[in-house]
Amino acid sequence: MDTLILSPEGVKDQIPRDSHTFTDDVLQRFGGVQIEYKKPNTQKLAQNELQGNTLQAALSYTRRGWCVIPLPAGGKAPRGRGWQNLRLTEEELPARFTNGENVGVLLGEPSGWLTDIDLDCTEAVALAGYMLPQTNAVFGRAGKRRSHYLYMCYNSQTLKFQDIDKSMLVEIRSTGGQTVFPGSTHPSGEKIAWEAEGDPNKLAFEHLLPVVGRLAAAALLARHWPAKGSRQEAALALAGGLLRGGWEAAQVEEFIRYVALAAKDEEPRMRAQTVVSTIRKSDSPTTGWPRLGELVGADVVKLAQKWLGVTATGVSANWPDPEEIREELLPVEDLPVAIIPEPLRGWLTDISYRMQCPIDFVATAALVVAGAVIGASCGIRPKQYDDWLIIPNLWGGIVARPSMLKTPALSEIMKPLSRLEIEAKEEYDNKMNYFNAEVEVFKANKEALKAEMVAAAKGKPKNGVPPPRMDEVKARFTALEEPEAPVRRRYKTNDATIEKMAELLNENPRGILLFRDELVGLLVSWDREDRQADRTFYLEAWNGYGSYTTDRIGRGTIDTGNLCVSVLGGIQPAKLIGYLCQASDDLKNDGLVQRFQLIVYPDEPTDWKLIDEYPNTEAKNRAYVIFKKLSEVNFLDYGAELPEGEKIPFFHFSPEAQGIFNEWLTDLQARLQTEEAPLMIEHLSKYRSLMPSLALVLHLTSVADGQATGPVSQEAASMAAAWCDYLESHARRIYGLVSDISTKAAAELAKKIKKRALKDSFTVRDVYRKGWHLLDKKELVRDACNELVEAGWLREGVEDVPGRQPKIAYYINPKIFPLNT
Repeated sequence: MDTLILSPEGVKDQIPRDSHTFTDDVLQRFGGVQIEYKKPNTQKLAQNELQGNTLQAALSYTRRGWCVIPLPAGGKAPRGRGWQNLRLTEEELPARFTNGENVGVLLGEPSGWLTDIDLDCTEAVALAGYMLPQTNAVFGRAGKRRSHYLYMCYNSQTLKFQDIDKSMLVEIRSTGGQTVFPGSTHPSGEKIAWEAEGDPNKLAFEHLLPVVGRLAAAALLARHWPAKGSRQEAALALAGGLLRGGWEAAQVEEFIRYVALAAKDEEPRMRAQTVVSTIRKSDSPTTGWPRLGELVGADVVKLAQKWLGVTATGVSANWPDPEEIREELLPVEDLPVAIIPEPLRGWLTDISYRMQCPIDFVATAALVVAGAVIGASCGIRPKQYDDWLIIPNLWGGIVARPSMLKTPALSEIMKPLSRLEIEAKEEYDNKMNYFNAEVEVFKANKEALKAEMVAAAKGKPKNGVPPPRMDEVKARFTALEEPEAPVRRRYKTNDATIEKMAELLNENPRGILLFRDELVGLLVSWDREDRQADRTFYLEAWNGYGSYTTDRIGRGTIDTGNLCVSVLGGIQPAKLIGYLCQASDDLKNDGLVQRFQLIVYPDEPTDWKLIDEYPNTEAKNRAYVIFKKLSEVNFLDYGAELPEGEKIPFFHFSPEAQGIFNEWLTDLQARLQTEEAPLMIEHLSKYRSLMPSLALVLHLTSVADGQATGPVSQEAASMAAAWCDYLESHARRIYGLVSDISTKAAAELAKKIKKRALKDSFTVRDVYRKGWHLLDKKELVRDACNELVEAGWLREGVEDVPGRQPKIAYYINPKIFPLNT
C-alpha cells in the first residue's frame, strides 16, 4: 500500500512506500499530480513575527488602495457598529493602531473589489493550490497555511459554502465583510503571515465563482467519502454523474483524483482511472448520482450538484452548435471620383482601370506626391488673420493584403517623379562638366597670381619691367572667386541616414519624399534602439517647417533650414497591427502612426476582369507637366503672399472657402469632445492641418494646370472637407484592427482549427510557439481561446503533466468538422 504524505497545508498526494526520502522544497509528481512537501519554515515565521507592527501593515495596505479597520488585539471581529462604513486615511491610522490592534481589511467595493477566498476546512486548503486560479496574494498562519487567496473581482459577492451540518467549507468574502490580514495575531496566538505578498490576480467574478464551487464540492465529497470497500464504486458513480452532466473525460478524471486525495484515499490514481472504464461501458447502463447518494448521502450529493452546476438527471453531454466566427472589417466609404483633382483624374482612373486595383491606391498616393513636390516652397494660413502656417507635407500609406497590386499602383504614381529625377540628373551632369572646366580655370588663375606674388616679394625688375605691386596682387587674389559646385535637384529617396537626409534637405529646401514599397521595413528600422535618433528626426520632419542641425566629425556642421520630409509606401494589415498595438500603449505611443493621415484600407474589388489596353498617354503627359510645374513655379506669381521678414510664401482661403473651413473646423472640435476612442482622438486632432493641406494641394494642382490663380478656391475647400470624411472612415477601419484584436485572433485560431492544424486538448503554448499571424503572443492566444469557448468551439479542461504543474487544455467541438471527416 502507498504511504500518505502530508505537508503543513494538508494532504498533498501519496507516494509508493519504497520512494526515496523527500527534503525541504523538493517538487515531485506522482500519478500526474504535482506535490510539494515542506516543513514549517521557522526562519520565515520568525520574519513574520518581526513584521508584527500592525501600524506599518495598516499603512502598507492603505497605500495599496485597501480600506483598513482596527480589530481588537488577537481578535478577528470588529467591535461597535458602523465599521462597514469606516474609511480611514493614512493620517488617521497612527491614532487607531496604538495598542497592538489587529489589522482588518474591508473587502469588495471599498477596497477596489478585493475578494478573499477563505478556506475553512483541511480538504479545501489541500486542494486550493490545484483548483483555484493563480494569484500572487496568499496568506495564512502556521496551523492553517495558505488558507486565504486574494483576487480582484469586480461585482463579486459574499457567498458561503457550508457542509450539511452547517460547518463552513469555503467562503467568498466581498462587500460587507472583512478579513484579518497579515501583521495581525490569530486568536490561537499564531501570527498571520504572507505566503505570497504580490498583487492579487484580476479576473471576472463569473469565472471565479464556478471554480470556487468545484473546490467546495470536491472538499464536501472528500469529507463524506465512503470507507474502504466502497470507494471504487463511489468513484464510478461520480464519474457517471459528471459525464452525463456534460463534463469531458479529462475533467472528470481530474476532479475524482482531487476528491480522492483530499479524502486520504489510499489509491487516488486508480480512482481517477475509473473514468476510462466508465466511458468504455457507455453503451450499457452506468451508475450515477443516485448510487453516489446511497454511498455518501443524498443531501451531500444534492449540495455537490448545486455547486457543480449539474442536475440529478444530468444535462446534455452533447456539444452545443458552434457559433459563426466572423472577422469583419469596419465599413469604409468609397472614394468619390468627383473629389479627385480634375487635372489628374483621367490619369488616375486610367491606371486604376487597367490595373484593376482600387482607385483609392493611386488617388491617395498622387496627393502625397503632389504635396512632396510643393513641399516647403509654399504654405497656407487657414485663418483669415492668424499667422498659423501649414506646409502641405503629407504622409500616406496603402493597407492591403499581398497580391492586391499595391506595388504596381505605387510604381505608376512614382513615374512622373522618377522622370523629374532623371531630367535633374542630366542637367546636373551637364553643369558638372562646365563646373569642372571652371575649376581648372580657377586653379590656373590662382597659380598665376601666386607667381606674381613671388615676383613682387623679390622686388626685382624682369626684362626691364618693374615688379608688380604686392597690394595690387593681393587685391586680385582676394577677389578671385572659386566656382560654386552645382546642386543636383532631388525629389525622392528610398533610404538614407539622417545625416545624409539632412544634407539632401540642405541642398533641396523644398523638401523630399521618402518612398518605401514596404513601409514595415522603415518602421522596423525606427524601432531599433540604435536608430531612436532617426525616429525623432522624422517625427520632427512631419510639420515641414522645422530646422535641424547635425554635427559630425568628417561632415562638419550641417544646418537644415526646412526640415520637410514626406513619406509614402504600402503595408500589409497583419504587419500594421503590431504598430497599432504599440500606439495603443500610452508609454510607447509617440504619435508616429497617427501622422499617416492619408492612409487607406479599401475593400477588395469583387468584379475583376482582364484589361489589356494602351495607357492614356495624353492624361499621363498632362500629369507629368503638372508635377514639373509644381516643382519649378514661383507661387508669388499666382497670388501667394510673402510679407517682409517671412521666408515661405503662403495662400489664404477665398472668402467663400474661409466660411467652409471655419464651419468644418468647428464641427471637428465638437466631435473631438464626444469621441471615445483614444487613437481616433489623436488621429482626428491632426486633421486640423490635413484639411488646409489638402485644399492647398488641390488648388495648386489647378494652378499648375492653368485653371486657377489667387486664394484657395471654394471648390478646393469643399473637396478637401470631403476627403477628410472619406479618410476618417478608413482610419476607423484601420484602428479597428486593434480595438477588437482578440476577436480577430479568435477568427485566425478558428481557421487553424478547421484545417486540423491543432490536435484535441491543445494548450496556449502549443499555439503561440507556431508563430501564426495574430497568434504569436501568449496573451492574444489566451484571449482567442476564451472567445472560442464562449462561442462553443472549445471547452477548457485541466490535464496533469508528470513532474510539472497541471496545464490548461482546450478540447475541440467535433461539430466544427463535417461528418465522417
